Amino acid sequence: MTITTTARLTGAAYLALAVTGAIGFLAIRSALLVAGDTASTLENLTTQSALAHGGVALELLIVVTQALAAWGFYALFHRDSPVAAFGVAAFGMANAVAILSSAVFMSTALAVVDDASL
Repeated sequence: MTITTTARLTGAAYLALAVTGAIGFLAIRSALLVAGDTASTLENLTTQSALAHGGVALELLIVVTQALAAWGFYALFHRDSPVAAFGVAAFGMANAVAILSSAVFMSTALAVVDDASL
């Protein structure tokens, strides 16, 4: 794969990360979560279940695009500066893991909302 192809794929992953992040965090989360009011958040999760499940799916897509962008930046820079390339990749993957944990917590909240016995 040429460096131009790698750069284009990395740019596409980075753009996808920006789009999915904007939709997932700015639009969906703000529609569901009410800061300081757990009762309203619970009501939103109950009444807007499809939106909440879509938010989890978007968070998983954010994880994928973050990991692809991190890999792409490593592939672009490892020849010139291997330490910096490793650092960018490591921080990108750490961010992907953090977002994955957010998706797990949101999935858990949805499981609690969907199970009346809890």
